[in-house]
Amino acid sequence: MKQLNSVLAIALLFFFLTINTTMANHIVGMEIRYKSVGTRLYEVSLKMYRECSGIQMCSACGVGPTPTGCTQDVTVAGVAAPAGLPHNLPSQTCNTTNYGTFSLPIASGANAFDVVQLCKLTKSICTNCNTRTAGTFAPGLEVYTFRGTINLSFIPASCCWVSIGTSNGLCCRNSAITTLANPSSSGIFADAKLNICLSNANESPIFMNETEPIVPASSSTYINMGVYDPDGDSLSYRFGSVEVSRGVSAT
Repeated sequence: MKQLNSVLAIALLFFFLTINTTMANHIVGMEIRYKSVGTRLYEVSLKMYRECSGIQMCSACGVGPTPTGCTQDVTVAGVAAPAGLPHNLPSQTCNTTNYGTFSLPIASGANAFDVVQLCKLTKSICTNCNTRTAGTFAPGLEVYTFRGTINLSFIPASCCWVSIGTSNGLCCRNSAITTLANPSSSGIFADAKLNICLSNANESPIFMNETEPIVPASSSTYINMGVYDPDGDSLSYRFGSVEVSRGVSAT
């Protein structure tokens, strides 16, 4: 992140929901990363965390830890420059402009791994893409990674700040959620906002540690995501609104 001019948005929302686009349900969180690999050319990674009591994330999941024919879409749109960040850029003229959808294929060797930490001989209900016999412990969480390169060189030079996000809200959250008015009809959305006018190569922050889906009851828990910035820039944090689609907060 050059001079804090790029913002990684992560939605680690431990809510159960249903996804239509990838034939899965019970997605509990997402993480979007980007890395500059050329002029307005970015490698984009989307991590999705699946609660294992739901349908498989990918339909062709029975032949190994790398399913075939499984993709996830991301959309790109112009957004307003984040307030308070130093920049000398042309006036942003593309706010809310939709620049299309890009399909990310599933990444080889980075999928269907159980992220719940258990005792040595205990297994969760996850099957790791049908490569192991499931246990009885619930919840179990599997992580899937989609990765691809997108070319944003067609975006006008007057548009610097863009959002790379999931395909306009994945439907739907589990009806058991008590903190939303209509969870069963609410989507989930996550995006990364970045400045594509920067002259130097740029990469989003990296989360080295997996999330902690299971914590002790009635005790304080400290969670360290192990975040660092490959560019050596400073990092700051804030809470953001839970979104159901780009710019639309959940209720």
